[in-house]
Amino acid sequence: MLRLFRAAGNACPFARKTNVFNVYAAFWSVSQTSPCRALTSQSAVSQQPSSTQLSPTQLSPTQLSRLPSQSLPSQPPPSRPPPPQAPLVKYIPQRRWQRWSAEESDTFSKLYKSGKADHEIAARLKRSWSSVRNRANKLRNRGDIAYRSSGPGTPFTPEEDARLLSARQQKLKW
Repeated sequence: MLRLFRAAGNACPFARKTNVFNVYAAFWSVSQTSPCRALTSQSAVSQQPSSTQLSPTQLSPTQLSRLPSQSLPSQPPPSRPPPPQAPLVKYIPQRRWQRWSAEESDTFSKLYKSGKADHEIAARLKRSWSSVRNRANKLRNRGDIAYRSSGPGTPFTPEEDARLLSARQQKLKW
């Protein structure tokens, strides 16, 4: 076998290593290439037992004991119970997707009319800025909250109060 390794190392220049394991690995990796094919085919013919042509179920017990352990039919592993699954986490929607309660709506309208900024209203109601802004836009579009003509931080003008009152009365008619 050592002669075979030396011959493989001489035939294949990239297999010349001082480490025996490297030579062994290189020998088997280059066995399909042309310079080393003759060496490997001769060694494979001389070392291959004739009983490997048969399937393991057709062999006698003595022949089975001579075969390497890899060619024996593998026994199925004993069945194990499946691992316990973690309990499913119930999906909790984010706060901004939940509907506005009546208390929140009243608080929002009071804060908005008093001139608070969106981020201040959001902090007070513990909601996101975008949800507060969307709520303001919806209420404005429906006529519940009139536009501030004088800007945030100032009370509504009488015209805005009248516009808000008329919008609510029109909504009640429907």
